[in-house]
Amino acid sequence: MFRILLITAMAVGCASAETSVPKGATEIEPGLYKYTDSTGKTYKFRKTPFGVVKSLDQPAKQAAAEESDKTAPAAANLTSATPKETTASPFGQVKPPASAQAIKVVDRGDSLEFERPSPFGSYRWNKKKDDLTPFEREAWDRSRQQSNAASGSKE
Repeated sequence: MFRILLITAMAVGCASAETSVPKGATEIEPGLYKYTDSTGKTYKFRKTPFGVVKSLDQPAKQAAAEESDKTAPAAANLTSATPKETTASPFGQVKPPASAQAIKVVDRGDSLEFERPSPFGSYRWNKKKDDLTPFEREAWDRSRQQSNAASGSKE
């Protein structure tokens, strides 16, 4: 009986220690509140299904400067290495797809069989020669050049 009371008291104590939206907070958008405390720090409170999340608010200029610092070196490296651009996503910059060099192509008459390595094993797909994407066409051209070079070196 004592254990049950102790566990219940601890649960109530933990529940009361959860973060909540302060009374003086202003609602910026539904579920997002902004609050400046007595020391002058500004916080954002976001309501989530798991409770309220408190985070320190960054001024817009500082956030933009940090974002440009993160993307500038990555963009410089990618533009020098490959001609393809990165794509923005909610998770940051997305790298271009695997290079055509890593793809093996086998000619099956009117269709082609592609194979590329992936973290979960090799990934295979078939495409008709008339329906190729530019990426697949590049892989096929590279495969033909390699097979011509290999057959020329054997003679």
